[in-house]
Amino acid sequence: MRWYAIVAGALGFAAISAAVVIASHWGQMTGGPLGLVGILFIELGPISKLTVLASVGLIIAAIAVAAMQLGGSKSPEDLNLLRILARVSPLPGLAAAALDAYNIHAAAQRIGNVSFEVMAPSVAGAVLVAGVGLLSGAFAVAAYAVVAGRSRSV
Repeated sequence: MRWYAIVAGALGFAAISAAVVIASHWGQMTGGPLGLVGILFIELGPISKLTVLASVGLIIAAIAVAAMQLGGSKSPEDLNLLRILARVSPLPGLAAAALDAYNIHAAAQRIGNVSFEVMAPSVAGAVLVAGVGLLSGAFAVAAYAVVAGRSRSV
């Protein structure tokens, strides 16, 4: 399961980096990388914003449960919760990204001939949501791997 954390984390960082590149190069947005991520977050639709916030909440939950488990609480429910978080965490981000991609495609079909420069901020937002979802999965899997490895060795 550790390889999944590495792959999901790398893909998450790559997706967020790609969102910044798309926004800065094709979307003609200006600013540093963190500023562009903030601008993209502000420009997201309500479902995507909620999904990003939920993914960040899942990251915090995975870290908190892992810290409790490593700090002395040895309840098997915590390990089961981490196992569930590890499997479920990336799904909201990937589903919201798929919904964003569908909306972008539907809008482009309705409008007709649309250049990529017009669609770039929306595409960057969809990629950002997918990247944050993958990162939440990576954090949850890494937390589960650390706690499960620690409980096996003790």
